[in-house]
Amino acid sequence: MASKTLEEVAEYMKKMHFRKGLFGIQPASMWKKLEDLDSEYRSVFYAQELSYEARLKERDEKIAELEKKLSLMKNRLSDRTGDGGRNDISGIATYKGEGVNG
Repeated sequence: MASKTLEEVAEYMKKMHFRKGLFGIQPASMWKKLEDLDSEYRSVFYAQELSYEARLKERDEKIAELEKKLSLMKNRLSDRTGDGGRNDISGIATYKGEGVNG
């Protein structure tokens, strides 16, 4: 089935049935279902891992973009004031967009 969310795993568990044996359930059926369930959890974990890595990459790209903008602003301010490389950016408005974790 290759679930992508824990909700899908929960739905899979609701539909899971074991074969009955003489004294309860058949062990082979139980082990097969447990292996299938493990596979479902692993696929959810993998999907979440991919999502997390994509978010980290997006965050790193945004940080690099903002650092580049900040560097350009520092250079422009330095060029305007003629301070010989002094990077006082106290007069520059702060970024009011979403934060790094946003």
